[in-house]
Amino acid sequence: MRVPRAFAVLLFSLALSACAGVSVTIPRSDARGGPSFQGGKGPAGMPPAPVSSSAPDSAPAAAETLSKPAQAAKADGTATKEELAIQAALAKVRSGKAGYKVRPGDLIEISVFQEKDLDRKLRVGPDGLITYPLAGKVTVGGLDVPAAEAELATALQKYLINPQVSIFVSEYSSSLVHILGEVRSPGSYPIPGDRPMTVLEAISQAGGFTQYASQERTRVIREADGKPQTFNVNVRAITAGSKELDMKLEPNDVIFVPESFF
Repeated sequence: MRVPRAFAVLLFSLALSACAGVSVTIPRSDARGGPSFQGGKGPAGMPPAPVSSSAPDSAPAAAETLSKPAQAAKADGTATKEELAIQAALAKVRSGKAGYKVRPGDLIEISVFQEKDLDRKLRVGPDGLITYPLAGKVTVGGLDVPAAEAELATALQKYLINPQVSIFVSEYSSSLVHILGEVRSPGSYPIPGDRPMTVLEAISQAGGFTQYASQERTRVIREADGKPQTFNVNVRAITAGSKELDMKLEPNDVIFVPESFF
C-alpha cells in the first residue's frame, strides 16, 4: 500500500522533532578539577560562580607616622635612589662640607697630605683666627670648610709645593642642624639656645623649599646608638594646620628634602 506523500512528510517531521527534543549535557572537568558546564550554566540552570585569578586585595598600608622610621630599601636589599641620596648627604655632613661656615670656638682638625708633622687640633679664636705652623695667623672664621682649606693652603705655598690641606670640624661651638636636598640654601644652622627648633623653622632658615621639593616626604635623620634612624615628616600637612607633626630637632639632626617624582 502506498503512503500518501503528505502523510510521509508529516511522519518524518514528527520523528525529527522527537530526536531534537532530547539532549544530554555531559559535565567536563576544568583545569581546577571541578565540574564546568556548557553554555555558561551551572547545575539547575544557575550561573557558575565567578573565578578570580588574582589574590584578594591587600589591606591598605598604614599611614606613616612621625615615630615610624622610613623604609628606604628595596625588597631585595639594594639601595633606592633616595637612600643613596641620604647616604651622600650624611657623608657630606660628616666631612664638614655641607655648607657649614667655621665659627669662633669651633675645634678643627687640620692635616696636610704627606706632612704628618703638621697635623694639628686647633680652637678657632674669637676673631676667627688660628695660628698654624709655617703659615702663622690665618683667618678661617666665616669660611666654609673648602674655603678654609684653600686659605690655609695659600698661606703654606711659600714653604710647601702644592700643599693639600684637609680640615675637619670635630667640635662645634654651638648646636647645629644640617639641612640638605631641595631647599634654597642648604647648610648647617645653629639651634637657638633658649628653645627647641622644629623642622618647619629649620627649613625656613634654609630659605624654604625649591620648586622640585617633595614636601610630603621630608626626612629627619638622627644618630641613635651610632646608627642613623630616618623619620618621615609631612611638611605640607604641617603648613596646612597639623602643627603637632612639626618634629622638634636635636643637635646634629640632618634634614633631607628629596626631589619630587612629579
